[in-house]
Amino acid sequence: MSINRNFRKALFENSICLVAFLLLVMIDVPVLAGDISWNSVGPGGGGYITVIECDPRNSDIVYAGSDVGGFYISYDRGKTWKVRNEGLNDYYVQCIAVHPNNSDIIILGNRGGIFKSVDAGRTWKWKRSGFPLPSGSRYSAPINSLAYDPKNPSVIYAGIGYLRGEKYGEGKIYKSIDGGEHWGLCTTPGSLHPEAIVGDLKVSMDGTYILAVSNKGIYRSTDKGTSWIEANKGLPHLHCLKADISRSNPLVCYLTLKTTAQDKEPWNGGVYKSTDGGVTWSPFSSTLPQRVKESGQSNKFSSMYEAVAIHPQNPSIVYLGADSWVTNGVYKTINGGATWNSIFRKTQNVEYGWLTSLAPTIKTLAISNILPDMVFCGTSTHIFVSLNGGISWQQRYCQKFTGGFFRSNGLETTCVLEGLFDSHDPKRLYFCYRDIGLLVTENFNDSYYHSSAGINCREDVTNVIVEPTNTNKIWACAGTGECRGVYLSTDGGKTWRIVGSPASGLPLGKIGTILIDPTSSVGGRILYATCSGYGIYKSVDDGLSWSGINNGLPEVGRKNAVDIVINPDNPKNLRCLLGTTTADGSSGIYMTQDSGQNWQRISEPDTPFAMVRDLAVDPKNWNILYVCQFNKWIEKPFPGGLYRSTDGGKHWTHIYSHFKNAECVAVSPADSNILYLGTCEHPYHDNCRAPGILKSTDGGMTWYEENSGLTNTQIASISISPHHPSVLLVGTMGNGMFIGVDMMIVNKLRPPTELRTVK
Repeated sequence: MSINRNFRKALFENSICLVAFLLLVMIDVPVLAGDISWNSVGPGGGGYITVIECDPRNSDIVYAGSDVGGFYISYDRGKTWKVRNEGLNDYYVQCIAVHPNNSDIIILGNRGGIFKSVDAGRTWKWKRSGFPLPSGSRYSAPINSLAYDPKNPSVIYAGIGYLRGEKYGEGKIYKSIDGGEHWGLCTTPGSLHPEAIVGDLKVSMDGTYILAVSNKGIYRSTDKGTSWIEANKGLPHLHCLKADISRSNPLVCYLTLKTTAQDKEPWNGGVYKSTDGGVTWSPFSSTLPQRVKESGQSNKFSSMYEAVAIHPQNPSIVYLGADSWVTNGVYKTINGGATWNSIFRKTQNVEYGWLTSLAPTIKTLAISNILPDMVFCGTSTHIFVSLNGGISWQQRYCQKFTGGFFRSNGLETTCVLEGLFDSHDPKRLYFCYRDIGLLVTENFNDSYYHSSAGINCREDVTNVIVEPTNTNKIWACAGTGECRGVYLSTDGGKTWRIVGSPASGLPLGKIGTILIDPTSSVGGRILYATCSGYGIYKSVDDGLSWSGINNGLPEVGRKNAVDIVINPDNPKNLRCLLGTTTADGSSGIYMTQDSGQNWQRISEPDTPFAMVRDLAVDPKNWNILYVCQFNKWIEKPFPGGLYRSTDGGKHWTHIYSHFKNAECVAVSPADSNILYLGTCEHPYHDNCRAPGILKSTDGGMTWYEENSGLTNTQIASISISPHHPSVLLVGTMGNGMFIGVDMMIVNKLRPPTELRTVK
């Protein structure tokens, strides 16, 4: 369901409450099987861009893929994007190939295999004919590279592997002769190294040869893939990354090598060039930065160059992507590699959106064949475009406003950890993200700001909680590594200071859940937090100091403290959920009646909990609990799904087990029989699509999917608005946040005079 933004804004600006707004705009919407339609609410950008391709026939159309968000298409050169994932069973897109003569036909490669669209990406179909049978325990045919034969587009080549993870190398290339419907191996045992990851494939424009780039060298075929020979003459080592062949002169090729040197070893990465169609290679890196890492350091401390793209009309003009922390951005040569110049200068010729702190490590490059001065680059968090050959660059991942505010442009590439409604203001929402921190909207997602000032190592924010009497006072669980802790803001998230850290008694574990005792005194609030690896911690002074409250909690279990809930009628009564990594029986539900001084086990010893994910309480009944769990084997099976207890956590019933990985659950305050379940699959096998959002209207006896408008079914969080129980906020592991309205709840809460008969 689409809600008119201007109408919504006008309503809120005129102080009309959320309930009245919902009744006004939804009173005529029929109640059907499928009560919720989800709307993406941003934020735009923030995730790893794996591939960008320009349409071969229309300069306005651009395609992109990400590592968690799937497939994207833009019809206006990247100003706005649409997510198109229907039919995909894995959202890690490694490569995209567009039919040279028909842009409706697109082939996509991900870790689950080959997918084909005949409607410009609106829908996808899995093409497994000729590949190994799908596996439930591994990626059996991950596709890292694709290439059409430009002389005969019915012929397509696909390379096996996972270049970024340096896994699944099998030395295999597949070929289709019917446009991707059926596939067969075109490599025989021994033709490629048996552990070669085929990271790139290129076919010359005249169709006379193919280059297969791998971590075990480069291979060349002159007979349409029937046979392959090594083509490594002139290379210092065999760990090749990417290549490009000139469209205007097929004899000219460029190749990038991984930097493997360290310490005092000579730098050995960079760019190599061939002028004989890839038979021999020569180095062309003398003017590039050439830093070498020290032993034990990440490869990101060496100068590394991966993406390479040749001007379609002039083989002497080449763009190169630098992908490391010490050397990044885009380099360009106009003399065939004799000299290279940095053309991506962050503070001089680049217009950024809201993400400005992260280095522009270039993952992919694309040049328009129609407008050769239009160059796109993708980084670990951004997309940029130059319309003048690299003289200047503009961001293409959000809509930017003055004052640090921004809004999504459809490029949703983020992983959510939590989404929360402000308890005071229905227009104010908090979005907690992995890698990019906390975003806040004060106008119901019309615009956002990045709430990060004062948060050290602000990549991850796992949770926030708002002072019950003051919307501007907020605590956040934030940071990574040595910067983890609890932060406090007194200006609505504009600035932060750390209050929970080892210096104040809180260890450096990941803070997953934070609670406030609403009956405690203002200015001296009692807070509770779960601290991964350490247990449950408590503050009695607004978070300024902390102490462990783990008496009665087993050592293994408390290290896996997952969640904690507080009894609204008796705040001294809390329950916590512990997981386990061993079959020691320490997992389960524990309860305290004295604000955490002592805990006692409530769940029976044989309760099958291990990899638990979430604990929820029926808002109307403190003794009805729900636990989400992922399927796990630790000496014995611990079945995943959703569990329910009606006696305060002592006994449990497995009420949903059809899909084994339940991530989060929410109980409707309007009707305790209405449950929302979020599922999330482990990304390790061919078909790792989760069912998404499931809804039950009978207390968990039956379930149905509620995914209309949801472009990503890897669910991370579910929240229900405290201002109206029909409004839901769902976080995904790849396409950011979604808002939905449950029309069943809207109709339940209508005054009798407004009820209408639905036929």
